Amino acid sequence: MIDRSFAWFVGVVCIVLMALVGFQVFLRYQYVQAGDHVTRIDRVTGASCQLPCTPPPPTPAPTPFDKAQALREFDTAFSEQTQAAISAAQAYGQSIAETEGGSDWKWGIDAVNDPTLATRARDARASVADDRAVPAAALQQTAVRLICFCDDRGSGYRWEVNTLTDRVTFVNDNADLTKKYHLGTSDVPQVQTPTPMPIQPIPTMNGPHGAVPVPASVLAHPPTAPPTPIQGRYGNPPTPPPAPPGKGRPL
Repeated sequence: MIDRSFAWFVGVVCIVLMALVGFQVFLRYQYVQAGDHVTRIDRVTGASCQLPCTPPPPTPAPTPFDKAQALREFDTAFSEQTQAAISAAQAYGQSIAETEGGSDWKWGIDAVNDPTLATRARDARASVADDRAVPAAALQQTAVRLICFCDDRGSGYRWEVNTLTDRVTFVNDNADLTKKYHLGTSDVPQVQTPTPMPIQPIPTMNGPHGAVPVPASVLAHPPTAPPTPIQGRYGNPPTPPPAPPGKGRPL
């Protein structure tokens, strides 16, 4: 024989379950029809979906931070950023490279006159390593590069390149950028002014009667043929005939 208290307990549980099922089926959801579509609204959570409702995809588990992989991605992107900056400068300086550069001139990053690049790259890499920035955000700190087409002494032509905005600025004729990167006259090619050749004076000697100076080379080699005299103009006057005898004597 079943205990009466137990029977009451089972009855209450059944009633509660039936109430929950009834609420779940008839009261929990509100159905709203709009045209050919029916939207189901959950009165408990407020969520809604369009029939037939499908369960939402499961939330993916968060991927644990991989420091080594993040640094590899940053280093790869940094190298690509460097090459992009050099290519942009080459596109603007192609004519200079073809006409002005020597055989020992090379394209590259000017880290000597832009020492801040090393500091910016170090700080960006530290941000990535500390999981404080993704590589794409960290690369914003190294977007500006100083590109040089120079000889082995550092003399040459420079461009400032912003890889985010694709802006290229020629540094050599920009006073502000020249001052910013502490460039001196030895860092910028100078126009070579040709040295004038000294004019050697021709040694001369005075001609006869102090006339116009005559080159000594001419006097050293006089003409072999005597000059032809000019007739009648510079000849002496004719000598007058002698007076007849006795003429003019006193008687």
